[in-house]
Amino acid sequence: MKKTIAFTLLAVFLGITLLPVLFAQLSKEEERELQGVHLDELTYQEISFHNAEQDLDLGGMLFVPEGEGPFPAVVVIQGAGNSVRDNYWYLTMTQYLQENGILVLLPDKRGSVKSEGDWRTSSFEDLATDTLVAISYLKGQNQVAISQIGIIGMSQGGQLSPLVAVQSPDVAFLVDVVGTSLPLYDELHYEETNNLREIGFLPGVSDLIAYPSTYVLRKFRQKDFWDAVGNFDALPYWQKLSIPALVMYGSADSNVPAEASKARLDELNKDNITVNIYEGSGHALEDPPGAGNDKFRNEALMDIEKFIHTVVPPAIRFAAPQFVFQGEDPSVPVVTRNPSPEIENQYINPGAVLYHAGKFHMFFNSFSSWPGTIEVGYMTSEDGYHWQMEQNAPVFTTDQIPFGNGQADVSSVLVAEDGTWVMYFHTISKGQIGRATAASPLGPWSVEADPVLEAGPSGAWDENGVFWPNVVPDRDGYRMYYGGKNDLGTAIGLATSSDGITWTKYNDPETTGELYAESDPVLTVQSAWELKWVDRPRVTRSPDGWVMIYQAGHIEMRGLALSNDGIDWQTYPSNPLFTSDSFPIPRAKTWDTTLLYHEGVYYYFMELGSLSGTDIYLTAHQGSLRK
Repeated sequence: MKKTIAFTLLAVFLGITLLPVLFAQLSKEEERELQGVHLDELTYQEISFHNAEQDLDLGGMLFVPEGEGPFPAVVVIQGAGNSVRDNYWYLTMTQYLQENGILVLLPDKRGSVKSEGDWRTSSFEDLATDTLVAISYLKGQNQVAISQIGIIGMSQGGQLSPLVAVQSPDVAFLVDVVGTSLPLYDELHYEETNNLREIGFLPGVSDLIAYPSTYVLRKFRQKDFWDAVGNFDALPYWQKLSIPALVMYGSADSNVPAEASKARLDELNKDNITVNIYEGSGHALEDPPGAGNDKFRNEALMDIEKFIHTVVPPAIRFAAPQFVFQGEDPSVPVVTRNPSPEIENQYINPGAVLYHAGKFHMFFNSFSSWPGTIEVGYMTSEDGYHWQMEQNAPVFTTDQIPFGNGQADVSSVLVAEDGTWVMYFHTISKGQIGRATAASPLGPWSVEADPVLEAGPSGAWDENGVFWPNVVPDRDGYRMYYGGKNDLGTAIGLATSSDGITWTKYNDPETTGELYAESDPVLTVQSAWELKWVDRPRVTRSPDGWVMIYQAGHIEMRGLALSNDGIDWQTYPSNPLFTSDSFPIPRAKTWDTTLLYHEGVYYYFMELGSLSGTDIYLTAHQGSLRK
């Protein structure tokens, strides 16, 4: 009787344990075929370097972007096992980075392809020395100009990445692609449990069987490897890490517990570490089922590239600007000084131009005396060249402004997220910046009672006033570029705002002298042609980054500058961009201008003429301003 019960219990146990496995194997679905890049699709250079500490010759491939550099560079840290060169997971990422201006060094792992040694008997500390040597190789070579060096750890290489980073002052950033932050033995148990579930074992059963299964791996089948690395825990190195780091996990990863790994890093409460979990992706960060078949999902590749270029902005290399005045006869203005029967003055400037709801919109300034009351007219255009008035009468006159003697110049207009039209102007004699709003571009416009930005204190670089505001929407609100003036000359400043009403001037805490104690300009006189004037900033944002055309030197001269962050600006080496010789009418001068980027074209509207009268002309550049 006891034997019968025992055999019955055994049969039940085996049935519960093995029948699901049998069923799973019989009903197993065909694996999805994922797409990626192969080595024969890429261009690379063979390289070799030597690990003197461990006396090993190491090989690898260098993937150099097109162009002159300097480029940000990454050293890839290989994952577990042997490395092969035609690994389309690694190469898909490599191609994407190479095509986006990032140099990639993809080493052969120790004991693989052209690298000596044996990873099976090497500790993580040993393997880290191979990456440190690769970093030194990049730093020491002189064939390719490199800006900064980072590391990308793939899978187990991600676990290794903080160990490498804290040992090298040359590492500027770190990307961990699905490398767990848990101790290695914990990850092993999680991975083996999922392997058993994939075979067909039920959840509770697979968890129990994983204990003896991992023991066999650690003590017999892969003893040398686990003796070398099994006790490794990356967390102390993550704690020491001070450089920017991006860590990436897949929510459906059967090798690495994404949520537990993220939670362990979150507990460190370090602002320099960003952790992303990609919903539906497994260990390769592949497209989720039903969303595509890419081996490495494009969203994750874009995040890596964006992260690297945020930490190491791309070098600014100017393409030759080709601004061309528009029209069959470029000497004919796009808007004349008398645009309607109700607005007939001696001078006109383009004020503010924006593109909104499928049209170009211009709020021009019309006047006959300077300083004086200005009439602001409103017109629209389908192409930026042919313009029509939306009403003959002005939509705004500056005598409505309760400060600055009613004498002001409109220089920026935008549409807020709630549909409100917002206008910015500066008072001519007092140098104050104000704001007006309206539900419609036709008005009525309501003017804020007080200026939103004023001159700095006595002795400051902008003590004599702030002028020519150019407001640009930004991710966190708005940026305002403006001209600031003191007795020595002018410079260009920056203020930021979350609501467009309360503004904070940019201030570099390292400059504490009286001139820059409370705020700092972002562009000052750089070249002899600018004399002591850098003023009237016209700024737009485009795929080239932040783009500025500014007035400097004589009134008819304009310069070009580019910036990755809108704070550090680099001026075009062949400035000035415009002089009186550039204009389609002889002996002309230019005063006010405005700059707009739309669908691959830079539109630059210019007030051209003389003291006897001015009109509005359009010059445009198509394509990139960067190489």
